[in-house]
Amino acid sequence: MKTQVVPAAESAFAATETGYTEGKFGFLDVLDAQRALFEARSLLLGSREEYALTLTELQRLIGITPDVAHPSQGESR
Repeated sequence: MKTQVVPAAESAFAATETGYTEGKFGFLDVLDAQRALFEARSLLLGSREEYALTLTELQRLIGITPDVAHPSQGESR
């Protein structure tokens, strides 16, 4: 999602906006491209949320605290 879908949607939206200013596309085309971009970003955020919740639940089940599982870069153990 992060490396392919969202960048492709951003590119399509930018191209559609440019095409609109040049008279090649209608305003509804711009709105459709914008909607697709927002939907892709929303799906990415939903995926990240689901990952974080699942990781937290897994850590809870196996008894690992988040700071032990992912120590900050400045700490040494």
